[in-house]
Amino acid sequence: MSRTKKSKKGQKRRLNLGKLFSNNQFVLAFSILIAVLAWLVVSLVIEPDTEDKVTGIPVDLDYNAQTLQSMGLDVVTEDETPKVSVRVEGERAVVGGLEADDITVYPRLSNVTEAGQYELTLVAVKNDANASYEIKEIIPSTITVRFATLTQKKFVVETDTSGVKPADGYILTGAYATPGEITLTGPEEEIQSVGRVVASVSIDEELTSTRIAVAQLTIYDKNDNPINSKLISTDAETVEVTVPILQEKVLPLTVGYTNVPDGFDTSLLKPTFEYDSISLAGPADSIQNKTELMLGYIDLQKEFTLNFTKTFQVTVDTGYQNLDNLNEVTVSFDTSAFSQKTVTVSDIRVVNEQQNREVTVLTRRIYDVTILGLADDVTALNASSVIAEIDAGDLTLGEGQQTVPVTIRIPGSNSVFAVGSYTALIEISAN
Repeated sequence: MSRTKKSKKGQKRRLNLGKLFSNNQFVLAFSILIAVLAWLVVSLVIEPDTEDKVTGIPVDLDYNAQTLQSMGLDVVTEDETPKVSVRVEGERAVVGGLEADDITVYPRLSNVTEAGQYELTLVAVKNDANASYEIKEIIPSTITVRFATLTQKKFVVETDTSGVKPADGYILTGAYATPGEITLTGPEEEIQSVGRVVASVSIDEELTSTRIAVAQLTIYDKNDNPINSKLISTDAETVEVTVPILQEKVLPLTVGYTNVPDGFDTSLLKPTFEYDSISLAGPADSIQNKTELMLGYIDLQKEFTLNFTKTFQVTVDTGYQNLDNLNEVTVSFDTSAFSQKTVTVSDIRVVNEQQNREVTVLTRRIYDVTILGLADDVTALNASSVIAEIDAGDLTLGEGQQTVPVTIRIPGSNSVFAVGSYTALIEISAN
């Protein structure tokens, strides 16, 4: 009875194991397990070493930079950094995990002596010298490299504002770049071919005020063709270009007068200008307030004569532009209605005399004082109407005799005045 039960139990177990191997999923999993175990046995026991290829390794062209610098050479290339593959052999576990940054590849420089193009043998080294693999081959094994003597040269940055349009009544003048000068670095022969460096500005809207724009640089050769060489580098990729926009305005020319006698009517002086007006351009916020351009001043008492003329240099304010390029203007006076005569002045007076000192006039008369003005009034004038005045408040002299300037006055007249310089002898003493 018991043997029968045991027999049935063993038969049941055999039947269950058979069902497992008839299950497709079990068979697949079992097959994979056997394959992995077999691979482990082969990899770790039968064939522990293997070969593989590491790809995409960049060639380090600067590996021997100090050697090149000692020869005054640099690697020049317009292409991207070249990449190679390296065949390696070693422990399967190590080789299988190698990446491009585990190996350094560089060109051997033994036959490089001067600038030029060379076919160089490549060298590969392990970055971890103790790693369990060997480098067998570099693919490709050589590389073409160009060496050149690098040089530097400074160029003034020119500006191109052809893409800028000022509004009506405004002009664009004197655009300039900041920095105004850049340094180019590159192979000597290419730097020598450079003709100019230009910063070009383009602005869509019409401008009524100064604008600052960021501009890219363009390098041109001596035939004015753009140079797109990647071998030339600059110390600035962009510059700021100031685009001055000025407003135009035509201003009348005028002159002023100094040392005008009290009461004299300067409207009697009728200046004639060689040019009546001048075209200027300036900042809109300031030129709008200008109504004239003052050429300068005429000293009536020291300079003016019959048929007087004077040439003035034209100067404009900083930030303004003289659109007419007018450098000088001659101003003349029609004095046909004027005449002159000389008188002797005996009425010499001291004004503003100080309390602590006394001024005594030693000169009794001033001869040959020239009087100029409207003809009828000059004719009617007599010497008694003319006064010589000494302003003691302006004197800083010590005690004793001194020669001092005097001012000639014609009280009550607005049409005649004295011209020239006159002096008198005085004595200063303490009270």
